[in-house]
Amino acid sequence: MNRTPPTSARSKTPTPSQTPTPSQTPTPSQEPTPSQTPTLLTLLERRHEYGTVYTYRFARPAGVAWRAGQFAHLVAPGRGVSRETVRHMSIASAPGDDDLCFSMTESSGSRYKRDFSALTPGQPASVFGIAGAFTIDPETQPAVLFVAGGVGMTPVRSLVRCHGDRIRWQLVHVARDGHLYEQELRRQRAPQYRVGRAGAVHAIASAITSFRAEGLEPDVYVSGGHGFVEAMASRATTLGIPDTRIRVEDFTDNHHGRARHS
Repeated sequence: MNRTPPTSARSKTPTPSQTPTPSQTPTPSQEPTPSQTPTLLTLLERRHEYGTVYTYRFARPAGVAWRAGQFAHLVAPGRGVSRETVRHMSIASAPGDDDLCFSMTESSGSRYKRDFSALTPGQPASVFGIAGAFTIDPETQPAVLFVAGGVGMTPVRSLVRCHGDRIRWQLVHVARDGHLYEQELRRQRAPQYRVGRAGAVHAIASAITSFRAEGLEPDVYVSGGHGFVEAMASRATTLGIPDTRIRVEDFTDNHHGRARHS
C-alpha cells in the first residue's frame, strides 16, 4: 500500500530500542534532519505477484526497526528526498524477519513507479521515518478480523506473520485481479475469504457471526483505498462492531491505524 507523503507530522526512524515518535516529513525545499536521514536498502528480489503488482524484498539494514502493521517513507532509487520521490509504503515484513518487503502496483506508470520497475537485485533504494498505529496488542485483542482491499494486504501480512499464532484471526480479502500473498497465507489454518467486491458484505457478516458463535467479539482491521475502507468499516458498524474496535488504514493521510472516529 502506498501514499504520497503530506507535509504534516510524521515519525522519525526508530532504533531497535526506540518507539517511533512524530517528526516532520521533508518538503522539496528541506533536507532531512539527522533522524530522517534515509538508510540505504539493497534489493534482494523483485517478485511479480500478479498483473501489475510486484513485491520488492530488501536486505534488512542494521538499526531499522518497526512494529507489525506500520509503514515507512520509501525513497525512489537514485533520488533525493522530496514529495515527488517519497511514498508512505506499508511494510509487509514482520519485525523478526531478516528482510524488508514492500508490495506495490505499478499500474500508474508514474516516475516513482518507473524508478522501482527498473531496480535490479544488488541496487539500492532508501527508507526513513517508520510510523503508524495499525498495530495489535495480542494481550488485549485476542480476536481480529482483517478486511483488506487489493494491495491493502501488505500490513496484514506483517500482522499475521508477527501475531498470527497468538490471536484468533480471520481474513476477508477483496480484490479484482489477484489476491496478494494467497499461497503463503493459505498455509495458515485461520478461516479466509477471497472475494470480489460483490461478495465482501456477505463475507464480513459470515466472519463476524462465526467469531460470535465462539463467544468472541473481534476487533476489525480494515486496510485499502479510502472508499473501500469507509464502506467496509460502515458495514462492520451496522453488524454491531463499535467504532472503538474498528481500526483503519487507507491511502489518505486521515487514518494511519487510528480507531475509526478517534
